[in-house]
Amino acid sequence: MLDIDEITDADGKKHDWRKELAERLISLQNEDGSWANDKSARWWENEPALATSYAVQALAATLPSQR
Repeated sequence: MLDIDEITDADGKKHDWRKELAERLISLQNEDGSWANDKSARWWENEPALATSYAVQALAATLPSQR
């Protein structure tokens, strides 16, 4: 939403937030293609339909903006 490609953390290190977010989400994807937090049922995070919809929305945010 801010239309920025890089963020800088408190230590001054720059991060390509789109790349890092996409890599992290992909690493958490289940073999069947879904996402779910099997360590917590808080806010229904363990429900694949809900967690997957959130993950897909977050992945969509990692795509370059269409200007």
